[in-house]
Amino acid sequence: MHTYSADTGQIETVVRLEICSCLYSNPPYLRAEKPMNGNTLGKYLNKDSAALLTALLVLTVFTGPAAAQGSTAEFEGIMSNLYDVVLLILKYAGLVALGLGAIIWFTARKNSDRAENGMKLLIGGGAMTVFYFGVTAFVSMLEWIGTPP
Repeated sequence: MHTYSADTGQIETVVRLEICSCLYSNPPYLRAEKPMNGNTLGKYLNKDSAALLTALLVLTVFTGPAAAQGSTAEFEGIMSNLYDVVLLILKYAGLVALGLGAIIWFTARKNSDRAENGMKLLIGGGAMTVFYFGVTAFVSMLEWIGTPP
């Protein structure tokens, strides 16, 4: 940077070392926030999502007492069936994907797309199989905790 010195009448060269002034010029904790007006929620929600949120809130308020009066036998049956379906899908789809992935990957030879797809199937099937055993162990632990001695 060149500056003119009035004392000597010469142009002086001044070297300044700046450490990334962009980081220190306006730090986030010193920035002036915009004043909050009353319509901050309206900025994030459009007309459709506001109506959906209102309908969900009204449904929750009005059906809460009615839902608590019924028995839980049907709900437990539905959840048990859903749990069984999820376990069957994880087990058999995982094992099928694991087997197909291994076959496709090991028979790919020089076809890299086929090898990549086989590897993805193999990893996905392995993850589903591991997740099957993990879910089974987790649910049996929760059942053990939930049953009184």
